[in-house]
Amino acid sequence: MRILFLMGVMAAGWAGPVTGQRPTKCGLSDLSRRDMVTTFKVTIAPVRQVTYLSPDGAFAIHYDTTATGPNGMDHSPDLTDSDPMSGTPDWVEAVAAALELSRNLLLNLGFEPAPDDGDGIYDVYLTDFGGRTYGETTTIQDIGGGRFTSFVEMDNDFAEDENYFTHHLDAARVTAAHEYFHAVQFGYAYPSADIFFYELSSTWFEEVAFPEVNDWTYWYFLDSGDAATLGNNPTQALNRTNGYSAAIFGHYLTKTYEPDIMPLTWERFKSMGALAALGVEVAAFTSSLTVAWTDFVAKLFFNGRDPSQYFHADQDLLLPPDAGGVQRLTGLSILVFDNLAPATAGIQALALDGPANLEIRVSSSPPVFAAHMVLGREDNSFSLRHLTVEPWYEADLNSLSRIILVAGGASGSIEINVAVVDTLPGLTFALDFLGPNPLVPGRPTHTGLTLRYTVAQALPQGDHRITIYNLLGQRLPLGDDLYHWQKIIPVGEGSHDLFLDLPLMRQWPSGVYILRFTLERHSFTRTFTILR
Repeated sequence: MRILFLMGVMAAGWAGPVTGQRPTKCGLSDLSRRDMVTTFKVTIAPVRQVTYLSPDGAFAIHYDTTATGPNGMDHSPDLTDSDPMSGTPDWVEAVAAALELSRNLLLNLGFEPAPDDGDGIYDVYLTDFGGRTYGETTTIQDIGGGRFTSFVEMDNDFAEDENYFTHHLDAARVTAAHEYFHAVQFGYAYPSADIFFYELSSTWFEEVAFPEVNDWTYWYFLDSGDAATLGNNPTQALNRTNGYSAAIFGHYLTKTYEPDIMPLTWERFKSMGALAALGVEVAAFTSSLTVAWTDFVAKLFFNGRDPSQYFHADQDLLLPPDAGGVQRLTGLSILVFDNLAPATAGIQALALDGPANLEIRVSSSPPVFAAHMVLGREDNSFSLRHLTVEPWYEADLNSLSRIILVAGGASGSIEINVAVVDTLPGLTFALDFLGPNPLVPGRPTHTGLTLRYTVAQALPQGDHRITIYNLLGQRLPLGDDLYHWQKIIPVGEGSHDLFLDLPLMRQWPSGVYILRFTLERHSFTRTFTILR
């Protein structure tokens, strides 16, 4: 990002917190790189002493009961059997249950079953990885149509003294979900490219299958030397992340758009790249991948701060991403976010030396863009502003205010003007409520939107204007040739409700929309969702 300083701006540092070392989550990346440079051949699976068939007959879990091999390798799990009549260790039965649950969930979500080797049974091997990796899914051979058979290996005990973030059966359960989903993915496309999407999807699914474990949260923000993690480097493109750290984007997509967006994207992934497939699915909701990713990154700055902005409850467990260096504002600056591309966000943190008011506007942009301001005030309240070409004003800021701009575009660059101004238009107001949100057309009480706002002084003729945009930044018609709603009415000091009854709005498709409310020269934006 380039910054043109028109009046004194000096740099300061803003460092994000980091956490310790990591094991390897999954061997998929290494296996894929290896196979990309070799000729396909049948892969030989490990040999184990005992095989257990899962109750539904879909899985064979292979394990040892004693040390084997010339080096005395011990691949056996905990052999405790609380039901001697079963003849199978509790650990093996628990792994089988986790695999069956994962398979059934994926089928119910609309995914295809994993290709098997002809007997209708999928093979899973317990292996002592010793903390090196949680698990590996290895392709066996091409069975045509871009589909590959495979087998899974996962650690045999996830012992406390081994290098895992999560241990024992909790680790085994999420690994079963993660690795089996890789096996399913091999029925869609061989992982020779877009590895990030395989890992994003499998790590996302861990939380779907076993939401109480939360091993995935460790991968969002790891050691500071790993630039591939989203928390450490939120300005990198989605397809440049390691995938694990971007798993939370899957939760954003399913909450913001529709629960089926992941299987639908995987279906498209059979014939196009991952970013293109995501873009097609998001476009069905009058949005774009650029807009979705920019909004997602902006909302990560609310992690651990403001649950009202969460799209997933576990954001309470995550740190905000590293916003990078801070620019101090004393006058007017033009911030230029350039080299834009889909699923890439530019970020700039700003700070003030003392009490100030700001005027912010997007001065130039590509046709498809998104720009947001995350604002933290002295009282630790946080808010999200959606910036457009219309000026946006923020009053009563000071040196303790935290300001982060997040911008994205399909191409080209975005310029945002940020000016420190002495005075603002004389009215102070707040938009306190917008609802119902989501709006569900057809429900008896969902005939329109109610805005509740507060003004600090009476207005004999309050000029109320409302404009609604889709996530592509396009204004939407609110009536015949009418792109804004206007009402001039007296407004007294205090709180007021304004009901917006727009029949056209009730016909709009499901998706996220941006409402801009202007009273006199002050504006406020909020997002709302329509669900059908």
